[in-house]
Amino acid sequence: MHINKLKWDSAFFGFPVGELKIIKRVDAEYLVRTLNKTEYKVTYLHSDDISIFEESITLFGYRDIRMTYKLHSIDAQRIPDSVHIYKGRLTDELLSLALMSGKYSRFKLDPLFAPWYQKLFKTWIEKSLSGEIADAVFVAYKDSSIAGFITLKKRGSVGHIGLIAVHPKYRGLGIASSLMRAAEAWYYNHGCKKAFVVTQSQNIQACGLYVRSGYSIFSKQVLLHYWSPQ
Repeated sequence: MHINKLKWDSAFFGFPVGELKIIKRVDAEYLVRTLNKTEYKVTYLHSDDISIFEESITLFGYRDIRMTYKLHSIDAQRIPDSVHIYKGRLTDELLSLALMSGKYSRFKLDPLFAPWYQKLFKTWIEKSLSGEIADAVFVAYKDSSIAGFITLKKRGSVGHIGLIAVHPKYRGLGIASSLMRAAEAWYYNHGCKKAFVVTQSQNIQACGLYVRSGYSIFSKQVLLHYWSPQ
């Protein structure tokens, strides 16, 4: 049983964080005893078998079904007039939207991670704007305000959505769909052949948006947090 140490997470949270992929059923009590003997304060457990932890869920902490959606082909798109590439600084509007994008994040919904949630998403949007973890940031304007935003990354010929959010005041106006079209246009113009985006099963609005935008479910994965009592 090999646990990978996550260097970035460990440095950010200030305690050892590990990751363990479970590929077959294992006795839950044995697993807990093993995890308690490691250096890790928290271990992310994940498996492609979403039923693997159902009988022992009470022994673990936060549980999430991580949904990965795939856009199998990239078509030429016109970037909507209301959407523009953003090269500016971090504003209060953008920070607020970045925090909204994490509404269903495991780092917000797990109460033991919640104290770091705002700092985490502030760091995420800052590093996106600096180009460290995103290649493009698009914003959608409404009434001279930033109504929504999306961050994009290209790895080889594959595009990835990082963060996306629309302010509640402007939802239902097609802004999220406009941001998705802008993303596909950017992918097409930068030679991407396919694209992925990850969300949580309980984020029903996001799941629906991705399906409406031409994405389909690529994989489902159960993910848990185990916090060591030490």
